[in-house]
Amino acid sequence: MRKFLVVGCGGSGGATLAYMMDQLRSDLADYGVPKIPAAWQFVHIDVPTAPSDVTVGNVRQLGGTYVGTGPQTDNFRVLDNSVSQFLAGNNELATIATWAPRDPGEVTVPISEGAGQYRAIGRMITLSQVGRVKEALTSAWQTLFLSSTDAEMKSMTGRVPGAEAFDTNETPVIFVVSSMAGGAGASMALDICRVLTLIDGLDPLKMGVFMVAPDIFDQLPEGKRTGVRANALAMLGEIVASQAGAAREHDVALLGALGQSRGEGEETPFARVFPVGRYVGAQKAMFGDGSQTAVYRGLGRGLSALMMSAKATRQFVEWDLTNGAGVPGDTEYHGWGSQWSNVPWGAFGFASLSMGRDRYREYAAQRLARSAVELLLTGHKQADNPASDDEQVQALVGQQWPNISTSLGLPASADGGVAGWLMRAVLPRNAAAQIAASIVDGSVRQKVRVQDDIPASQWHDGLSRILIDQRENLLVAARNTAEVEAFKWQQDFVVRLEDTVTAALGDQGLPYATGLVKAVRSTLKDTIVPSGPDLLAHAPGSRIADMEPQTKSKLTSMKGKLASGAQILDTILAGITSAVQTQLYAMLADKVSNAAGALTTEVIDPLVAALDEAQTLLRAVEQAPARDKGLAYLKTDEYSAWPSESDTRVAARFSEADNEVMLTSSVEFGDRYAEHLPQAAGIDVPGLQGLEMAIKSAVSHVITGQWETVVGTKAPADELAVVERITDWWSTVFPHNPETGKTKVAQRARYDVHLRPAEVLARARSYVNRPGYSFERFSSVSLREFVYGTDSSRESELADRHRDIAIKFGETLDLARPLASVNETVMQQLHPKVKQMEYQYKFSAVPFANHPVVDGLKATLGNQPRVDEASKTALEGALVDEHTIKRIDVFGAYPNYSPLAYTAVIPGASQEWASALPSQRNAFWRWRRSRPLPAALPMHQDERRACVAGWIIGRIIGFIQLPSKPYTDPAYVWDAAATCWVPFPNPLLTPPSKFAEAYDWLPSILESSLIAIANCHQPPVMSSMQPYVALRKIYDSTAEGPQEADYGLLELAAVEHLGRFLSTGVTVTGISSVVEGTGPESGGIDGRANKVKEYLQEFGDFAGVHFMKPGQGQLPGRQPGARGGGAFSQIVNRQQASKTPMFHDIAPDVFWATGQLLGLLPAAVEAASSVDLSAPSGAQPPTGGPPPTGPAAVQNIEIPKAPKGMF
Repeated sequence: MRKFLVVGCGGSGGATLAYMMDQLRSDLADYGVPKIPAAWQFVHIDVPTAPSDVTVGNVRQLGGTYVGTGPQTDNFRVLDNSVSQFLAGNNELATIATWAPRDPGEVTVPISEGAGQYRAIGRMITLSQVGRVKEALTSAWQTLFLSSTDAEMKSMTGRVPGAEAFDTNETPVIFVVSSMAGGAGASMALDICRVLTLIDGLDPLKMGVFMVAPDIFDQLPEGKRTGVRANALAMLGEIVASQAGAAREHDVALLGALGQSRGEGEETPFARVFPVGRYVGAQKAMFGDGSQTAVYRGLGRGLSALMMSAKATRQFVEWDLTNGAGVPGDTEYHGWGSQWSNVPWGAFGFASLSMGRDRYREYAAQRLARSAVELLLTGHKQADNPASDDEQVQALVGQQWPNISTSLGLPASADGGVAGWLMRAVLPRNAAAQIAASIVDGSVRQKVRVQDDIPASQWHDGLSRILIDQRENLLVAARNTAEVEAFKWQQDFVVRLEDTVTAALGDQGLPYATGLVKAVRSTLKDTIVPSGPDLLAHAPGSRIADMEPQTKSKLTSMKGKLASGAQILDTILAGITSAVQTQLYAMLADKVSNAAGALTTEVIDPLVAALDEAQTLLRAVEQAPARDKGLAYLKTDEYSAWPSESDTRVAARFSEADNEVMLTSSVEFGDRYAEHLPQAAGIDVPGLQGLEMAIKSAVSHVITGQWETVVGTKAPADELAVVERITDWWSTVFPHNPETGKTKVAQRARYDVHLRPAEVLARARSYVNRPGYSFERFSSVSLREFVYGTDSSRESELADRHRDIAIKFGETLDLARPLASVNETVMQQLHPKVKQMEYQYKFSAVPFANHPVVDGLKATLGNQPRVDEASKTALEGALVDEHTIKRIDVFGAYPNYSPLAYTAVIPGASQEWASALPSQRNAFWRWRRSRPLPAALPMHQDERRACVAGWIIGRIIGFIQLPSKPYTDPAYVWDAAATCWVPFPNPLLTPPSKFAEAYDWLPSILESSLIAIANCHQPPVMSSMQPYVALRKIYDSTAEGPQEADYGLLELAAVEHLGRFLSTGVTVTGISSVVEGTGPESGGIDGRANKVKEYLQEFGDFAGVHFMKPGQGQLPGRQPGARGGGAFSQIVNRQQASKTPMFHDIAPDVFWATGQLLGLLPAAVEAASSVDLSAPSGAQPPTGGPPPTGPAAVQNIEIPKAPKGMF
């Protein structure tokens, strides 16, 4: 088993982590591991101050860490000002200038609770707390390397079936789980990945990012999924930019300005992205009911299983995280310039083949718990009895009162006399006589000397003085003894009462137990309390030391010497002992009377209140309407969902989960229960009568939590009483402890009666899981025991079992297909050497080594369509001969395909954008992008630069056509290979009405490459990407990647295009060059070249002066850095940042491109001299008029004007 750090971003990430942790806790508990080990760290990061719950709780409640990034204020302007001031102080305000809300005052989202589905807002929230986030992640990472963490993991070896020995040298694996479509989570996920790379020792090549795709929100009403598709589209661009390394410069600069830095930063902050949607495999079968919850739970269950399997984890790291080059791809449309291993995305699917008896075990526990609750509420009722509930309870208590009074040590009736009860039950006569004799002996006898030779009168006088002196001691001793005995009686009575009530709950239920307690209260108040004063009146009091008159008279009349003194003393002391005993009982009666009176208010009333509360709670859950819990909710505390004795069939939720196949069908559960319950209860009576007797017996055990246990185990009541006294009760009758003398403060008792549905169910589970009993024996059968028939199966059944396992294995393979569908036509266009889409499977330990059933599994896998050869090897490598494994986990994937192949990510945004009204398009894209263009475009830096260079050349040679006002037509690029115009997306994500100046056409067209990607599944597939391919090929037409300008046998396409134009000054397309003085009438090749040179220099200077820092863009020995100093060279305040043109983001690319083109110009001039002018151009008449000049600039802060003719 391996160490893991799992980070959930936003609501989707938190929900998935909660389901992961719940599954892990359940799986580990089955193997005797009480909690998730510290080597598996879970951190949930979201905006709200407290984590949101799912059905199983939240990450914090389940033992993980939660980091709330939400600010104290709901005012975004305050937060924006804080972040901006920090960035400005470090000269990095430009890092947010073009994507953060232009006017922070327009943001009305209450940001303490979330980002309102706006990624730009969400990222600003995260950046404001990035230090706290880093601290939490670092702390979790450091926990992985504590010596106690290693020791805990080593202790798990051998306890978890299929787990290999823990190796401390294996690098931890990191999972980051988020949504592509949210506001907070989707905006922070990439920053979280980048922050993780700042932690010493953390390897980003071991980091997998699981992104929930936007299609899981399709079931929501339209109003609740606003922005989902747009967020996912923006996220796609930013993910690809991060994969390509294009985001590193921005990420490092921004986080560094916020105090989080580590050198130049990792080029790619994670190894692989895994999209997760609501459809499975190529057939697009819906996963479960297709809901968010189903996907979160399915993903969480799969990732938890991956963590539990060392074999599957190792294959995941080797195949999915690091194997990027397994399926070659064509970078014509995507990934040009990138290292191919960084381009593809992975996929993740999961299903399990299990015995299914854990579900039966849960079924049995829930059915038994329901019977227990039914008895608790109706156990007092008799069939066909027309009397009311109260009347039936009173009658039942009356019938049982002799037994009740005996168990409590109370008088059976008032007629029996309290005095006699005291002498029988509280302090028996023989015990009282011994105590009285001891008191008298200690106080009197030891002080009297008996001498028969002294005068009788002298001895009488001496004895009389002793008796007078010891009178008070005798009274005190009697009183003290009475107090101790009354105290002992009170303490013992309360314990007896609690035990009796517990037994009553198990026998007849809550109303009966409550009636019993009320009857006890009546007996105390009406019988015992009044007896105290009456009996106290019979106390001898001050006469306690008086001799009996007859004895005293005899002694007084005695003359001379004392004779038979010892006998006379015995007679005298016997009388005094009797008086002490009478005094003791009288005082005891008084004390018990007072104690009984106190019990009614201090103990009885709170106990009745607790019983009433328990009954009220159970009545409420009994009357609550049944809700459809869905197939995924196996374990539930909801009483209405539990199976009952009247059910005619087993509920569907006990059947297979969305990604689970069981060998024991839920159809069998009812019959199995009827078989196993009598065996568990020790009832040897056949048929329905035996089952009813077993239910009665088992229910009593479940309610009380009491049953016989084997060595090393405990019943629930041994650890927590069902009727629990939750305060340190002390009676007002005893201001001090009579036994110790310590003073105590009086306090009423408080009770908690543990009969909540969850508590009853927990005891039912414990009852079902008792080692060695029928339920446990059946549910503990392992897969290997099942195929060998070691559970006493008939030999004739084994062949059926083996065949059934092969069939169920095939069903498991189908369910384990990836949770992301692929457009196969698009995939083959992007991976032209791939004949068909394939599935790859990984397996946890398969416990059938050396058994013939393996042949059936191999045949099943081999007969599956589209399965690669590596899956067969993986199955072979997973075979073990362990005897305790009850589940086989299967993990499905595709070979790592291009991101553009996944249907869960791509088409939705296209449909929404195409159907949007003009007013809706602004809302579609507003505040969705959360990075500057270099970090937000789905391109490698080389491709982006090539496109920029292609734009500049295209404007020079007439390959770019811009629309005229009002800019409703698309912009076009000439496709030289296809000899036709191809349109850029229209409308653009950022329309001309939002441009600062005409030079924003280029960044806006580049930004809208995301729309081209969104449209790429429309037939003919990938045609929407053609304008960007054509734009890039104007500069560099090589297919395999960027062509170095001064290296290789081939020249850049830019040289040929410029050469052809310079040779005649005539554009191929008929669109005039933006460079004045370069037409056919100009001064030849050199004259045109000089004009182009001036244009490039002017264009480069414009970008370098107004939009770049001094020295930025320097290429040592090849190109000097920018001069800077212009309007947006340095962004120094938030107002200036708000007016920054989009062009600012690509100015360094323009600066680079103009420098490159200036360097290529001599080669172009040379090429111009050898152009074959007879070669046909293939040009078509232009479809539009002359290029427009663009909209007017915003004037609040002076926007720099482009040099004349540049746009």
